[in-house]
Amino acid sequence: MFCQKSQYYGLFYTCVTPDTVLKVVEAVKRGEYCAVVGDKATEKLTDQLKIQLGYDSGTKVVAIPIPEKGITINEITAQISGSQVENTLGGPVSDFSTVCEELSTREGKTVLVLAGIQHIKPNIAGDLFRAIRGQFNVRATNPGMNNLTWVLVGSKHPDDLITDKTGTPYNIGTNFHV
Repeated sequence: MFCQKSQYYGLFYTCVTPDTVLKVVEAVKRGEYCAVVGDKATEKLTDQLKIQLGYDSGTKVVAIPIPEKGITINEITAQISGSQVENTLGGPVSDFSTVCEELSTREGKTVLVLAGIQHIKPNIAGDLFRAIRGQFNVRATNPGMNNLTWVLVGSKHPDDLITDKTGTPYNIGTNFHV
C-alpha cells in the first residue's frame, strides 16, 4: 500500500486493496472522522461499515445517501433525527448541530455516513462541512461528542466542495483515497 502525507492535516491513504474497509473501520473505532474519496467507494463502503461496525462493536451506523439532485441541511437533519425538524430561529445549521449533539448523548456510539458528498450543492457545502468540523472541535470541551463520528464518502474531498475559501477549511480526520 502506498501512503503519503496529504495537503490536509490527516494522512491520505492511497490504495486499491481489499483492506481499505478494515482501515476505515479501525479509524472509526478510534473515533476518527474520515473522508473516503473514490469514484466507486460509496455503496460498497457504506454497506461494509454497517456490517463491520454494527456486528463487531454494536455501533449504530446511520447512512445518509445524497441523491444526484442534491440535499438540504434540513433533509440531512431529518434523516439523522428520524423525523422532520422544524426550523428554529437559529436556522438549519444550528438545528443540524443541535440534533447531532443530542444524538451524541444517547447510549452507545453512532457513526453517521454521508454518502455521495460530491452531490452536495455549493451553496450549503461550506456551512455543512464547517458544522461537522465544529462538532469535531467541540470534543475538546464536551467528551460526550466522542460518541459521534462522521464518515464522508464521495468522489471529492469535503474541502474541494467548499467554495468560500476564506472560512475554516475541512482539514480534520483521516483521509482515504481508493
